[in-house]
Amino acid sequence: MRRVTRYTPSVIVGLIILAATVMPAQSIESAGLSREIYHIKGHFLFYGLFSITLYKGSKNYLTPFTVAIVYGIIMENIQRMIPGRSFEYLDIIINSLGALAALLIVWKRSSILPKKLRIWLES
Repeated sequence: MRRVTRYTPSVIVGLIILAATVMPAQSIESAGLSREIYHIKGHFLFYGLFSITLYKGSKNYLTPFTVAIVYGIIMENIQRMIPGRSFEYLDIIINSLGALAALLIVWKRSSILPKKLRIWLES
């Protein structure tokens, strides 16, 4: 039972990413999120957050990085079936860089991390 609660934040972030992935292009445009800079920041930040929550559950660095990359590839393939959306290799690269950057920050326990986040990750 403990294992399920460890990964609950990862599941929530993964579902948010999935919801954003299956949004039709028109919905994204009407929300004002079609600008490339929002698109890039969204990928980078959400996959960074996803990898941090996966790290919290696994307590190692390779698993979250690998899962984030594979999940990103799956999400890009799903986009092929969504009207107005497409598979983009650049998105996979940005996803991977977001996951890598977040895990590097966690690894170094940089002063960038708020105290509450450090405590949460270590528990």
